[in-house]
Amino acid sequence: MLKKDELKKISHEFARQYDIKLNLLEKEDDLFKQHINNDSSNIDSIGIYGGAFSSSENDGSAFVPDLEKIEFDDVDIDKRLILNRVEQNMEEALQYLEECIKLRLQYDEVGKLRNDVRFKFAEFVRLDRVHLQEVESGLYKLPWQESDDEIQSLNSSLNEFKEQESSLQSIMNGNMSNASIENYVHASARISRNTASVQRDDVQADSTITNRLDKTTESASWEQRLIAVKENIAAIEPRLDSLKRKRDYLFKDESFRARRAEISRSLAWKQIAEHARPNSPLNYDQKLKCLGERFSSLLNKLIERVKVLISGLHSVYGININLVSPSKGEILDTCALWLSSAQDELSKYKRAQKLMIFSKSTDQTAPLTFTSVSDTEIQEFKCTITIESNDLPVKAFLRGVNIELSGSYSNPITVTLTPPVGAAPTTEEITISRVCPFSLGMELNARNVDHFWNGSLVGDWNIAGTMDKSFGEIDGLIVHFWLAVIS
Repeated sequence: MLKKDELKKISHEFARQYDIKLNLLEKEDDLFKQHINNDSSNIDSIGIYGGAFSSSENDGSAFVPDLEKIEFDDVDIDKRLILNRVEQNMEEALQYLEECIKLRLQYDEVGKLRNDVRFKFAEFVRLDRVHLQEVESGLYKLPWQESDDEIQSLNSSLNEFKEQESSLQSIMNGNMSNASIENYVHASARISRNTASVQRDDVQADSTITNRLDKTTESASWEQRLIAVKENIAAIEPRLDSLKRKRDYLFKDESFRARRAEISRSLAWKQIAEHARPNSPLNYDQKLKCLGERFSSLLNKLIERVKVLISGLHSVYGININLVSPSKGEILDTCALWLSSAQDELSKYKRAQKLMIFSKSTDQTAPLTFTSVSDTEIQEFKCTITIESNDLPVKAFLRGVNIELSGSYSNPITVTLTPPVGAAPTTEEITISRVCPFSLGMELNARNVDHFWNGSLVGDWNIAGTMDKSFGEIDGLIVHFWLAVIS
């Protein structure tokens, strides 16, 4: 079982983990002990029940910390988040919202467990100290001491009854014996005869009858008293034997009760130690803090997406949904409501969208220019495809790009594509591999969808690459643009 030093270590570790002020509990205990040790006639049970010995200091650690610890306006937008990617930002925001809601539910449950454990520890420590004072005051000794006092009382009564029995038995064997009664009757009769002046025989006979009747009645009275005393002795002796057996057990029960209480107390302290052990599944305070940190991180990401969405919905789709900066504690619910409205408006807006492919070849703009590389069959080529605003519908959003080549060239090639400003987040060139010869039976898919999402086609698209003339000739390139068009 746990030693005193181990219990003290566990107590201080738990108190540190759950922020419990042990000095206040010790102060309460000392005040209560002083009160108990005073004259018992001055004990104020109503005052005790009313909290006279409970700490009046505000214990803020008894409350579960608020989950939302950041201010909405304090969160800055990460520059890596792109306004044009409205759908991607919406999807990520909804994912973070769902994770935040799940974490909040977990936080609530763990918070309840944390406070339940915390309050039970404070209750256990207080009651344990009260119980120790009860033991010091004789709680475990009192039952067998009461039995011992009752035994002593019954022994006294039994001894008195036995003395009465002895006295009564002496009387019954002496003055109240049959021989003594007969002698008394005959002696009294002779005295009556000698003192009578007439009818002396009749006086003697009447005196004999009267005295025998009196003595018989008196003897019966003494015998009845003796019987009553014996009945009392007979009643006391088995009860006394039972009390002795009870006292002997209760004397041992002092140790039994102390042992039972010590086992329960030791196991309780082990459980308390587990609640304070670092990284324990039952260390609810630690789990609560980890959940709070995870929630703050996810909420920060959610706020970033919401702020980007507010601007993106307006600048890209012209959707305006106002959001007043929520106060701390209302951020998650406010963002959930705003995202619900934004998602609804976006889905309605996108119902009017149609997907189309817009294609433009080098034949329509400027032809390819080739440059030979040394004396090999390798040639470098480049071209620029220009898209004018009047080539497109009024509202057209880029959804991806792909390229085909025309001519006798029989091998796939790799090209670099440099988009115009506004087509993508940056104007850095991107690589498009497996550019194949044009074929009617070949199904094309959009490339770099995320990179070009909601971008603008207008401007110069610069293309460069290399070819091996041994595979044939390239007559030109065809660039396909996937567009979302508002009808």
